[in-house]
Amino acid sequence: MSKLLVIIVSYLLALFFRFSFKWLCDLTQTPGFLPTLLILFLSGYFYLFGTTLIILHALSRIPETAIETARDVGANKWQIFRAIILPMTYKACLIGMVLLLI
Repeated sequence: MSKLLVIIVSYLLALFFRFSFKWLCDLTQTPGFLPTLLILFLSGYFYLFGTTLIILHALSRIPETAIETARDVGANKWQIFRAIILPMTYKACLIGMVLLLI
C-alpha cells in the first residue's frame, strides 16, 4: 500500500511541479521536505480510520454499570478514565498504534 501511495504522489507532484523530487533524502533538504512530509501525513491519514474503529469498538464494550458504580463511589472523570476506561481499552490502543505505525 505504501509503495503504491509513493508512486501516486510522486506522479502527481511531478505532474504539477514539473520536476522530480528526491524521495530518500534528509528532511532538512528543501527539495525532499514537502514530498516526505506529504507521504508521512497521507499514510497516517489512511490508517487512522482503522485505528479509530478498533478503539471505538473497545470503548463500546465497556459496561456502563462499571462507570456508574465508579460515579456512585465518588470518582471524578480522571479517576474513571485512569481506573476503568484505560485498562479496558489498553490492548485496543496498543494494537491501533502498532497498525498505525507499521
